[in-house]
This record gives sequence, C-alpha cells and structure tokens, in this order.
Amino acid sequence: MKKFTAAFTLIPNAGVSFDQFNQIIEQLASLGSFEFHTESNVQLREPTVEHTQILLVYISSDDEVDYQVVDHTGETEGRELSQDAWASIRFHGICTTFYGTFPRPDVYGVPMFATNSDFAAGEVSNHHFVVSPTMEVVVNSTSDDSPEEIWLTIAISDVLFNELMGLPA
Repeated sequence: MKKFTAAFTLIPNAGVSFDQFNQIIEQLASLGSFEFHTESNVQLREPTVEHTQILLVYISSDDEVDYQVVDHTGETEGRELSQDAWASIRFHGICTTFYGTFPRPDVYGVPMFATNSDFAAGEVSNHHFVVSPTMEVVVNSTSDDSPEEIWLTIAISDVLFNELMGLPA
C-alpha cells in the first residue's frame, strides 16, 4: 500500500466558484481514503498610501486569551481592544508581516507556517485578517517546550490608529 501526501495552494481564476473547488475535493476523495487537513479562504489586498501606522498583534495559542496589541515580538501581554475595534482592524487593516515561534522541531516537528508562506497566510486568514500579497514571514524555533506563538504586523490608516489609541484625529 502506498500513501501520497500533498500540500497545495489553489488560487482560483476569475469566475471559479467554491462549488468547483469542492468538486475537486470530491474527485480526490474518490481515489481512496482522503483527509483534508486545513482550508483557508485568504483575502489578499495591497496596502495603500493610507496604511502608514503599524499595530503589532499577539495571538495566543490559548483560545481563552484575547488578542493583544503589543510593542515588540516576544511580548504576550499588551493592550486589549474592544470587539468593535478588532472588527474595524480586520476590515481596514492589512497583515504585512507574520512572526511565528515554535517549540523543539526534533520533538514536535515543524509547523506548516514555518515552511510555506501560503500556510502562514492561511493562519492569518483563520484569524479573519486580510493578507498583503507580499506578506513577509519570519519564523524561529524556541528550542524549548513552549507552545507555538504568533504575532502579526497589521498596517492601518492614521485615522484608525488615532481612533484606536484615543488620540485626536
């Protein structure tokens, strides 16, 4: 018995529907036992000249911990924002850099986001942020037993930044 493993990114042509994508998945499943590990609908958008401010967002591996705005990668505590503020950041902001850390690869393996920028973009999209097509991916192993951690650089406008930080417009 043989086993084939594949990781791929599908960038649909104009007019291609998700129904057509699902048909591809069904065709693959008809070949034998098939596991679909992850799916991300990545929304891409280039930053504009208005995206001059940067927020560094910490995403905890603990689902009970809210997103935090921090000053530096490595920080895990910072400023909490309201759900409305996060909705605005997700709608108007664009992720320009993905920073990830992961534990000892000899024990835990290497996460897909560390080896494939499309998977990093999928991880960003799973948190409902828009991704820059030129998003930079920076990853490091902590060489210990700590959990995976992610920080995102989100570019936003001066107006939104001032609103979020309580500064005059």
